[in-house]
Amino acid sequence: MKDSKARGLVLKRLYDLHHQTTYVDDSEFSDLPIERNVVANILEQLDQKGLAEWEARENYMDPAERFYKFRARITAIGIDGH
Repeated sequence: MKDSKARGLVLKRLYDLHHQTTYVDDSEFSDLPIERNVVANILEQLDQKGLAEWEARENYMDPAERFYKFRARITAIGIDGH
């Protein structure tokens, strides 16, 4: 899958859930066809562009891997651009 399509899926998930919850938990992305560490990378990129805000939580898995608990939310810029 191309990076732009993966970013679009993650941003759409944030958009779809923004009226239901302030922050979207990492578990809400588990059904997407994107690896969890890639979702975290995408959220970091969306944050850098001002389209989303995200925060990595404590590492709950193998410390050698970058699998974090995280949460994110879409910003007004992300909503307007969606």
